[in-house]
Amino acid sequence: MSDLETLLDIEVKAGMVLAGRLKLEEKTASGVFGEVYRATDESTGNQVAVKVSAPTDRGEAWLYYWHEEE
Repeated sequence: MSDLETLLDIEVKAGMVLAGRLKLEEKTASGVFGEVYRATDESTGNQVAVKVSAPTDRGEAWLYYWHEEE
């Protein structure tokens, strides 16, 4: 289990759906600032990148996602 998963007290992994629509497909990178996943936005079918940030000192974690227009 990564530090991010331990600090969030959940196991973030491929197959999860975050924010009700972002299905995580594969972890592509991880580091001290968080983890990045290849994902599908189930509301549009677009392939996106999702970053789950490492929690701040106040215990907050953030979710970011990107879609590049073709």
